[in-house]
Amino acid sequence: MEEETREERRNGGERESRGERHPRMRARAPGGELVDLLLAEGARARMVGLLGRDGLPPRTGLLIPRCDSVHTVGMRFAIDVAFVRWPATAGRVDVLAVTPQLRPWRLARIRRRGRGLARKQVAALELAAGQAAELGLEAGAALELRDGAAG
Repeated sequence: MEEETREERRNGGERESRGERHPRMRARAPGGELVDLLLAEGARARMVGLLGRDGLPPRTGLLIPRCDSVHTVGMRFAIDVAFVRWPATAGRVDVLAVTPQLRPWRLARIRRRGRGLARKQVAALELAAGQAAELGLEAGAALELRDGAAG
């Protein structure tokens, strides 16, 4: 059982270290590609994030609601971070800012001042490095949320 968990983390699977699962949803990126989103809702899921993984599969991201900054302390790989308006309105989330290629042991945050945003109105979407550009995620773009779990 522990070997499966390690293997899933190595391959960017969705299980956390204690076998807990992230709720899943899907979104359509500006270029039309479907993106699987793992939702970090609870305190433990938010705290662990992507730690202990060796990467993320293509077109998969971790969405952390009520989050205006992320760090990569202890991570093994670089990520792209898209800060989005949260909660979703009319089934879509607007991209506010993107930090590409955030290397391990770095910090990224969105400046809320001047945007009229409270911390709870921002979410962080963590993607494999390079994925934000491939998906067309940039400030002003939007992700359309889809019903149902990712297959």
